[in-house]
Amino acid sequence: KEQNVELYEVMVVPGANPALPLMRKVREARERNDYSKLTSGTFAEQNLVYLGNISRNSLKRKIFSQLTEGAIKKADSSLVMPLFMSEKKLQRQKNTVSVISEDFFSSKPENERLLLGLTNQQSAEINFYRNSLTLFNQSFVSPLASSGNAYYNYYLTDSIMQNQRKEYQVNFRTKNSKNLAFNGTMKIDSASLALTYIDATLPAGANLNYVHQLRIQQKFQPNAGFFVPESEQF
Repeated sequence: KEQNVELYEVMVVPGANPALPLMRKVREARERNDYSKLTSGTFAEQNLVYLGNISRNSLKRKIFSQLTEGAIKKADSSLVMPLFMSEKKLQRQKNTVSVISEDFFSSKPENERLLLGLTNQQSAEINFYRNSLTLFNQSFVSPLASSGNAYYNYYLTDSIMQNQRKEYQVNFRTKNSKNLAFNGTMKIDSASLALTYIDATLPAGANLNYVHQLRIQQKFQPNAGFFVPESEQF
């Protein structure tokens, strides 16, 4: 029987992979480009948790009945339910981050305890300049890690001009979809070799229990000679 297979992406690369020497230079520059060591000041962090893809029958279960109390109307036809929101103000001093103030907005105290158990298993800051990222009490290998070549394949796919700066676009793919490593794209400033953008997705087959979709996007902007975070989506 005829079978059709749609390829997600096809890459044609030369015999010598130009992404490998570029990534070696990026790793050598990690220390000076790591914004967590070069910057100080205050910043805000928000956590907003929704429950999605739910049905009316599911809402009858005991755990959902506790979460929905005060958070959703009986006549509401939405399949997304807001559960929890928190906001922190933090102070960064070199290598340390301290909490200045913290506010929680949730429907019930039980929600707060339940969802803090999930969200507190994430790092306060997702920093790809480090060798690993701690999320859900697991260590994920960063594409910029010193041992990155053992976990990733790299492809130099483009060079572009961005605000009168030249950037390299590098695609990365995990060598084993079961590993806690990402697939995605990053952009590197050609002059400083700093990260200006990254979009990383965990493969669906990764060994991470109940988490089936994980995607991290970060954008950086130039400030005082180096690149600092502009926005992040998790």
